[in-house]
Amino acid sequence: MIRQSPCLTRKLYIAALLLIMVACSREIPSDPSCRLANDQTPAPPSAAACLIKSGDALLMLTLSGSQTLQLPNGPEKMGQSAQCTAHQATWKMTGLNVEVGKLLFLTNQVAYYDCNAQSSFPLGMRALPVPEWAKHSVEDINWVNLFRAKQEDLSPTLDLIQLREGFTELSSKKSLPLSSNPQID
Repeated sequence: MIRQSPCLTRKLYIAALLLIMVACSREIPSDPSCRLANDQTPAPPSAAACLIKSGDALLMLTLSGSQTLQLPNGPEKMGQSAQCTAHQATWKMTGLNVEVGKLLFLTNQVAYYDCNAQSSFPLGMRALPVPEWAKHSVEDINWVNLFRAKQEDLSPTLDLIQLREGFTELSSKKSLPLSSNPQID
């Protein structure tokens, strides 16, 4: 039988404790690099949001303590392009490393971008899991059919008509199959 010294046992115990603490951490992993579509140039700093399409639905969030739907979005950050703000906010809220494309529309000083998740979502997937680090602020991540939604379903900062118009401009090549009945039927 090999005998361990008390010092080695203590070091192993501390290492195991640190591993458990890190594994259970809610800290956001390092942000991935901002990804812009090849034909895009960085825009001036602005609050920004991502529209992410799959089939006939748009990715939307329910924030903790809210009953309304919201897009992944972030406030203006000095020295950061609007596209990188949209990218970073989407990463922090959903865990998706999107590619930010063209500006769809601008309203109330918020830039709304066509964002490509470059992920295939399983047929019938109505919701995405909320990343551990976002659970304090994001309650749900769902696919929503905007043409079945009502204005009162959305955050007061969003305009349903503008969202529908922006949604119809989203790249059809990104449309992935979804169930025929996303969250809002």
